[in-house]
Amino acid sequence: MKTGTVKSRRRKPVMQFVPPNRIRLGNRHAVADILWQPVREGLSIQDQVNLASGQRSNLDLFTTFGDGRQFGFARTGDGTGNGMLAAASVIDRDRMGNSWLASFALDEGGPWWIVAMRSGLIYEDRICADLSKARSLHSELSGAPDWELVVAPEDWQIRSADGRLLPDVLDIASAARLRPINRVRRHATRAAALCLSCAIGYLCWAYLPDLIQRFQTPSPDPIPESRVEVMTAPWEDRPGLAAFSSLCTQHIDRLFIAIAGWKSRSVSCLLTEDGISLRSEWKRQGGRPGLLKRAILERTGVRVRTECGGQCINFSEAVPLPGRAGDSLRPPWPSEVVDKIILERFQSLGLQLAMQNQPMRLAVETGDVARIQRFGHHDITITTSAAVDEYARLLSDVPALVPESLVYTPDARAWTVTAKVYHLPPPRYWQPGSIQ
Repeated sequence: MKTGTVKSRRRKPVMQFVPPNRIRLGNRHAVADILWQPVREGLSIQDQVNLASGQRSNLDLFTTFGDGRQFGFARTGDGTGNGMLAAASVIDRDRMGNSWLASFALDEGGPWWIVAMRSGLIYEDRICADLSKARSLHSELSGAPDWELVVAPEDWQIRSADGRLLPDVLDIASAARLRPINRVRRHATRAAALCLSCAIGYLCWAYLPDLIQRFQTPSPDPIPESRVEVMTAPWEDRPGLAAFSSLCTQHIDRLFIAIAGWKSRSVSCLLTEDGISLRSEWKRQGGRPGLLKRAILERTGVRVRTECGGQCINFSEAVPLPGRAGDSLRPPWPSEVVDKIILERFQSLGLQLAMQNQPMRLAVETGDVARIQRFGHHDITITTSAAVDEYARLLSDVPALVPESLVYTPDARAWTVTAKVYHLPPPRYWQPGSIQ
């Protein structure tokens, strides 16, 4: 009984989110938003981090996971440092299993941590400050087959999702720790040099004729990484930003219903596999529910119910896309071109834009056919009080741009647009087929 009590306490340390990506667990710090990659045989840690990050030099910490089958890469900065725990490895697999998807609120009102494991390997590890982006990423990942468990906040109202909280599934006893890459490289280089000197001396003495013959024989071709090379372009058959924003603004205008005694918090439009998903929420401030219900029924034809003990009303509706006119013929730009053109364009016009680079993810070998995001991309967020159609036209020439969400916040009278701009991967990891 005493052992069980101690284990329970370990699994429920005092938790506090420390921006931008740390979770304080008692006197330990865990780091989320780590770049996870499968271990590639024949590549050093430095070569693999260069490949995974697009030759960026700021990823200088690493850890291993899944019995050495997976690397996690992070960078020193923003309080992240040597010896900290990898947050995704702190979640108790005895309680969650080997294949699960979870979205946790790290603080009241966000941010949200979307983390997943598949066949014992970490599948996703992302912090989203924006609610619509968090829900969109959760929805995208939930399309992968055979999740044993799906966890989401109760107020997201996702059917069959478990509402358990993050402190209830923590266990830091066997968590992976971050270590510097350079230190490992230095020690490995010294050890390799010593071993190489010994090996050369022995081989020259005993096997020199055989070595000469082997060096004259051409080496076999490398084994093709077929699972990595065959990738479906995620921007194919997706609507452009202009078509998406035009459709969403029409429906958001329809759902912007002002009734005395009720406050509209936000109206959101999310891109799904089959169309768009509309959501709206009203908080009661002394008004009568019947008036708002009647107005929603007249405007949408949908009957809604009061929730939150009669203090809120939520509306959701799925709308199919009238047509898919995605630009799938033009290949995406390289990552550095996305940075240069889009940033310069917005800065020259004095417009605000938030961009975050998400490097290419190599395939995780899970033994199934789960859709794993392999393309690198930039996450784009635009907040404006002006017409969003102008921004859509400003980005109309950017290839491989996929809209994610459009949210209107009445209090701020602001529109928030989120989208992904996918990068051109190295040729060895993509066979574009008909795309020239």
